[in-house]
Amino acid sequence: MPDSRLPLAATLIAALGLAVALAWGIWHRGPWYDDFYSWFVTDPGRTFADGLISSWLVDNHPPLFYVLVWITRHASHSIESARQINLVALAAGLLGSWFLIRDLRPERWIAAIFLLVIAANPATLEYGTELRSYLVSLIVSAVVILALTVGWLTGTLDRAQRIVLAAGLLTGFNVHILTSVILGAATLPFIAAAWFTGRRQLALAILWPALIAGAIFVGICLIQIPLWWANTTVFWIPKDFSGVRWSIELCIEAAITANPVALVAAIGGGALLCADAAIRRTISPELAAALLLGLGIVLASALLAALQLVRPMVIERYLAALIAPAAMTLALGFSELVRRVGRRGGVLILAATLAATGWALVRNTELAIERHSWLWASSLAARVQRHCADTPIHIDPPYWNAYSLSLPPRDNHMVMKRSYALVAGRLGLRLEPSQSRRIARDCPTLFWAEHDVESRRTPEAVLARLREQGFAVDHIWMYRQRFGWIASNRPLSAEGQR
Repeated sequence: MPDSRLPLAATLIAALGLAVALAWGIWHRGPWYDDFYSWFVTDPGRTFADGLISSWLVDNHPPLFYVLVWITRHASHSIESARQINLVALAAGLLGSWFLIRDLRPERWIAAIFLLVIAANPATLEYGTELRSYLVSLIVSAVVILALTVGWLTGTLDRAQRIVLAAGLLTGFNVHILTSVILGAATLPFIAAAWFTGRRQLALAILWPALIAGAIFVGICLIQIPLWWANTTVFWIPKDFSGVRWSIELCIEAAITANPVALVAAIGGGALLCADAAIRRTISPELAAALLLGLGIVLASALLAALQLVRPMVIERYLAALIAPAAMTLALGFSELVRRVGRRGGVLILAATLAATGWALVRNTELAIERHSWLWASSLAARVQRHCADTPIHIDPPYWNAYSLSLPPRDNHMVMKRSYALVAGRLGLRLEPSQSRRIARDCPTLFWAEHDVESRRTPEAVLARLREQGFAVDHIWMYRQRFGWIASNRPLSAEGQR
């Protein structure tokens, strides 16, 4: 295996690049509804008990992430600053990973490629620029998968490695319900394989923290399951097999194609591992680890499909934990190719992989910033109002957002109302009172709505609603901005839109 200092240098560069991209995206992506939900239900003005009982336990996710956000909210002045919990999670994940590989040499190559593949995934920056639990799910699953792989390849886990694994399992089993399912499915094949191959200490080192973390998860589930069941009786996620199939397929596809150089190298290394197994009639530890990871993915997929048919709960972003086992299979194949080609070839392949990740970070940061945000349509309204000061801006969340408000939990009503107010205050928008029907004489009159995620509102439907409310409008012009829109009773001039 080439010099182990090379993957360490690549890891440091990739970690720094990911942290910089994540920080940039956190501060340059506008907030959207999911951000607002996490922000308002973790208001530090609420007591811990009130937040836990009234909001966090009645949500469709375990309360751990809300607890962590509530703690950090005491030092956060904005949604963007609160999102920095993802940077803390990244730092913790990198530190834990270092304790897993610090005394190892060949495994540093695996860890380096593992990080390069995950960093190149568009989901990493998309999830990391939101105030939600998805990046935390990805990070803790990556730490757990790295620990399982290291344990399998070395045959043991020392005390520090066991602590890292236990912390990862405890967090992963309780940060998101589907993360619990995926990590449980990924862990089980390693426990069984270690036990039946005579490595009982390794099996127990994995089993005990998994049982403890699982027991805590089950205890919380006993409280939350009746609430989850009620919340998903009528739900926005479709209840069908095709949805879960496409979500899993897209997640896995994105995970393995995020870095094309790593994918090609992994295919080459994987072919060498399979050829060796056929010739020697024995499976190497690396190939066995890849097969166990694949078995975990299959088991997780089957469980997710079964859950989806019982209650709708699977969408791609909920599968963040599934990225890690897919990425690790690439890292195992890649490391085998590096071992075969020697130092010079290893340097060239690693440099190309690092360059591909760097390019992906730049591209994915731009994509993340362009994702859902309530600042697109509202900024247009702000520009129009600045250009013509008498411009009235009307909102009607109970109607335009009726579908979202019809869904549990009940905090949606509070969050939706306060979200419009927060954005208006941030941009200096002067909103009309709900009972106002004022039409400006010399300025446009605007009607603003956000979170129209299916873009269902047509100009005709909007005009009909406005007339029904008593607005004296004969025609409207609609300006869609992502998942929000502005309707105006007169066309907006180019100057007014700038």
